[in-house]
Amino acid sequence: MLRGFEQQQPRPRPQPSRRRPNPPRAIRSSGAIGAARGGKLHAGHLFDPRDGRLVPVVHDEGPAFPITGIATHAFGNDATNNRMYCITNPGVSGSIILEAVASATPSFSVSTIPVMSAAPSAGGPTSARPMKIGFSLVNSALPLNTGGRVYVLKTNQRITSPDPAFTSNTQAELQAMMDTIRDHPDTKLYSAVDFTRPKHFYSAPRDFTSYHDYLPFLGSISTTSLGTAATTASIPTAGESGGNFGMEALWVVVDATSAAQTWTLRARAAYYARFPVETVAGQAQRPVPTTSATALNQAKHVAEVAGDIGLGAMMLKGAKTFAGRLGSLVGESGLAAEAESLAPLLI
Repeated sequence: MLRGFEQQQPRPRPQPSRRRPNPPRAIRSSGAIGAARGGKLHAGHLFDPRDGRLVPVVHDEGPAFPITGIATHAFGNDATNNRMYCITNPGVSGSIILEAVASATPSFSVSTIPVMSAAPSAGGPTSARPMKIGFSLVNSALPLNTGGRVYVLKTNQRITSPDPAFTSNTQAELQAMMDTIRDHPDTKLYSAVDFTRPKHFYSAPRDFTSYHDYLPFLGSISTTSLGTAATTASIPTAGESGGNFGMEALWVVVDATSAAQTWTLRARAAYYARFPVETVAGQAQRPVPTTSATALNQAKHVAEVAGDIGLGAMMLKGAKTFAGRLGSLVGESGLAAEAESLAPLLI
C-alpha cells in the first residue's frame, strides 16, 4: 500500500438535536385594526392626519370608505396686512383652509382638497363625516428677512364674526377677530424663525356626538359658507343652512413684517365617506374599526394636549423628554406634569 493513501475511517454523522423548536410567535395586532381584532389600541398621535391608522369608534357605525387628501396654500406677508387662517374639517366638504387678509379692502379665499372637491352628482361621496385634520406651516424666506409673530389657537368654539356674513367684514372687524385670537389664554405665540423648519399642528374631535354624524356631501363650498361655518353658524348643508361642527378649528394669525416673506401652509384632512353602491368606492367600503371608550378618550386627550404646540413633527423618545419639552414650550408646570402622564401613549 502506498504511503499517504491509508484508508481513512468515515466521520460520524452529526446527531439531530433533541431540543424542541420554539413555537412561532403570535402576530400582534396594533392600531385601529388591532383594536377591531381584539388588540390594544396604542393612542399615540392617532388624530394626526399623517398617522395612517384609522380612527376607531366605540359603537359600530357600519361600512365607510376612508379618504385622506391635501390642500396647499402659499402666501407672502408684507409690512401692512395681517393675515388670518382657519383650518378645519367640515366633514361635508373638501374645503378646509380659509384665508382672510386684513387689508384696506379685505380679501378672502378658500383652498380645497382636489379629490374631495366634487359633489355627489360629479362623482363625489353621497355623505361623509370628518376623521382628522392638521396642517404644516413653513417660512421659506431668506434668514435675514425672517421675523415677525405667529399665533396659533386650537378651539372647539366658534369665533364670533362681527358681520354675520364673514366675507363682508371690514379691515377693522377682521383686526378685532385677530385680537380675539391673540388674547385667548390657549393661544400659542411663536416667532417666524420657529417656522424655518416646518411645524405641524393637528386637531381633535369637538365631541363624540357631532363628530360621528354622516351628512350630505357638498364637494367644494364657498368662502362665505366656510367662513360663516367657522364663526357664527353651522357647517352648511345642501340648503346653506344647518349642519355640523365635528372637529376643533385651528386658527392662525400671521402678523405683518417689515420684510416680505414667503410661507406655505399645507393642510391634510381625513374623512369617512360613503359612495353609491354601484361605484368602485362604494363596493370597497369596509366596517369602521371599533375600540373601547377608554382608549378613544385617551387618544382624544393626547390630541387636546399635544396637537397645537408644534410637537407633531418631533420624534418623542421618552416620558421625561416629552414632559420637559412640553413644559418649556408652554411654560406651564401643571401641563408638564400632565404631559408626563400622557407621554407613554405618545411614544
